[in-house]
Formats: sequence, structure tokens, C-alpha cells
Amino acid sequence: MRSTDALLEQLREADLQIMSAYGGETTTSRVPRVASFAAPLSAIHELLTRRELEIIELMAHGDTNRQIAERLIVSEGTVKAHVRQILRKLKAANRAEAVSRYTRLLHGRS
Repeated sequence: MRSTDALLEQLREADLQIMSAYGGETTTSRVPRVASFAAPLSAIHELLTRRELEIIELMAHGDTNRQIAERLIVSEGTVKAHVRQILRKLKAANRAEAVSRYTRLLHGRS
């Protein structure tokens, strides 16, 4: 569990370098990177959408809706809508319960 948390933290803190050319010059900008899921790996991957998985990962790290919105470059209202869907799909009463269920499903426990 600790190694998984450490890996998720490294992914969360990693930056992606994007090279782009403007008028013959190449500039580098850094954008935040979050983990993405290529294929279903567990029950949670079949239950939640890719974006919902990104959001619940950030929730599990303690990020607020505002922090998640800034990281994913979406509005706070969009994040709130995704959080509502996550709570509904996981039958959770609050964020903490949703994260707990996410963790259990991710590791194959019910």
C-alpha cells in the first residue's frame, strides 16, 4: 500500500514538458500531469470513467475541488459534478467514504 501511495505521489508531482514552436523559436512550458488509465485493471476501473478516476485519485491525496479544477484545467463546478457522480456510483455519503471504497475496490477488497 505504501509503495502504491509513493508511486501515485510521484505521478502526481511529475511534470510533462511540452515543446512548441512560435515564430521559429521553441519554448517549453510545464503542465501538471495526473495518472491516466489505459485499460480496466480492477472493479473500480469498470465502475468509474477515466476522468472520475483522475478526480478520485486527487481526492485520495486530499486535494480540494478548487485544487483539482486547477490541476485538470476545468471549472470547479465541473469537478463538483464529477464528485457527485463518484459519490453516487460508489454509494458513498461523503468524500472520505468514497475514497475508502475506491481504495478497497482498487486493491480487490470488498
